Amino acid sequence: MKRKKMKQKAALILAMIMIFSIIVACGNNGATPEATPDAGTTDTTDADQEATEIGGGGDAPVDDLCYTWSGPASEADKFARYDPPITLTHVRGIASAHNVFPEGDDLTNNAFTRLIYEELGIIIEYLWYVDSVQYATRAATMMASGDFPDFWLADNRDFMNLARNEAVLDITELYQMWASEALRAIDATFEEGFYSAFVDGRQFGIAELGHGIMAVPEVIWVRSDWLEASGMDEPRTLDELTELALVFMEMIPDSHGFALQGSMDGGVMGLTAIANGFNAVHRMWFEQDGEIIYGSIQPEMRNTLEYLQDWFDRGIIHPEFSAHDGGTVMEHITSGRVGIMSGACWAGWWPLVDSVTADNAYWHAIQLPSQDGERSNLQVGWQIWQYYVINRDSAHPEAVIKLMNFFIAQEDEHSFNPIYRPEFEGLMLQAQPIIQTRPNRTYEQHIHIFPALTSGDPSAFADDNYLMYRWEHGMRWVRERDPASFGEFAMYGALEVIRHYIYEDRIVMSAIRGANPDFYETMVSSLRQLEDETFIRIIQGAPITEFDSFVDAWLAMGGLQAGEEINVEFGR
Repeated sequence: MKRKKMKQKAALILAMIMIFSIIVACGNNGATPEATPDAGTTDTTDADQEATEIGGGGDAPVDDLCYTWSGPASEADKFARYDPPITLTHVRGIASAHNVFPEGDDLTNNAFTRLIYEELGIIIEYLWYVDSVQYATRAATMMASGDFPDFWLADNRDFMNLARNEAVLDITELYQMWASEALRAIDATFEEGFYSAFVDGRQFGIAELGHGIMAVPEVIWVRSDWLEASGMDEPRTLDELTELALVFMEMIPDSHGFALQGSMDGGVMGLTAIANGFNAVHRMWFEQDGEIIYGSIQPEMRNTLEYLQDWFDRGIIHPEFSAHDGGTVMEHITSGRVGIMSGACWAGWWPLVDSVTADNAYWHAIQLPSQDGERSNLQVGWQIWQYYVINRDSAHPEAVIKLMNFFIAQEDEHSFNPIYRPEFEGLMLQAQPIIQTRPNRTYEQHIHIFPALTSGDPSAFADDNYLMYRWEHGMRWVRERDPASFGEFAMYGALEVIRHYIYEDRIVMSAIRGANPDFYETMVSSLRQLEDETFIRIIQGAPITEFDSFVDAWLAMGGLQAGEEINVEFGR
């Protein structure tokens, strides 16, 4: 079944639920089960726990599922405190950069967890947590064991497997009952993302919606202090970028021009922005003339690799780049050995901020240099890659949605701004146990804050705590050159570059909107390995005709069949 048909079916079911306020009753031998007390305001008994189980037998058809309890009496009940308190178990990965807490606190006990307990009567208990790079491995072990917490984040592939096998809770009615008006409004800003959590017309999770298309594309970052010292203008063409890289190399001993890691991907230190300058699409399926095609086998990518081969010959690319991971390339950036990089808008936060701190550097984003100096296309990947899912056996599945309601309301009120809430000083927002990102927030934030950073005048949004907090953070770089604020300031410059591509309709979107289809998933690693090995060989000097052989081999290895499958699954 194609995803858009699933969306239509899901929309129809949701409309029916909203119109009729469905509370499904089913029973054994025609009996109607008793409605339970309100889950947000009453004590919990064994009977209540049994009654809150939503769903049915794993093989039951959708129409036969049994929902045996009623929803909240009012919008206020969606935020009501549990008395006595309840416990929700959770697992998660957290990046080391975000696993930072004030003295005496940690992930399990901090201002967020204490606020949740005080306001909602919910105790968050982590069954385990690991560094984010280890999460997929640990989650796979959990999936195999079936030892699930009350809620957790599942990636696209795991989510689809869990939903198809009804191994997690069907929350179709639960969401309609308990989602706050603010949560619904956020989900409505990215309907395609929201509906990606539906399988055969039923909702099995809540998609983490991402930060919108502005937060995804890669642009070119240049060391501003070196550019100023060179006396050159910002490059608009690829040839001008080449010239700038060579000048940097003359200025800085033992340097190379362009930061590139061996994976050639990753949001930073890759080749995507250079490829986009050729109107090539790197490692992404996209639609062209009604057909979904793979960007890395198109003629534009051949042109990109031929150009990068010249860069390698000239020393612009490090001679050992293929063996360099992100950590090694970051050392080059931090130590002042490279001054040009491809990266997303968040690159100012990492890795460039370490260069600011260690080398007194200053970087800024520029329009992608292209062959003719005009704006090329900018590729944007699918932004939904994980979903909050709820254990079928959770005693209080509605509490997960109440938790999300609560954090959205708190963020709207004061954004956990330490100016207004000192207890959140030094606490990363990513330490929250649950987050619903807002797809339109990056854009709305940018169009207000970027002009105010330029002028120094925030009067247009002086009453908005969130915008004021972000503006003040960015202004610390303007006023004091505080490295801790560089990422905030630099981000808006990158977003301003990206904004023009959006306004001029120069965005190329990924055609795969969810998990890879089954056959492609079995082949993607082998196809990617073939691609990487070929691209590295070409960049390092192999004849460009190897690209043509690569295309033939890629199609024969399974790429042709994968394309057919993807067109069936995601084509119009």
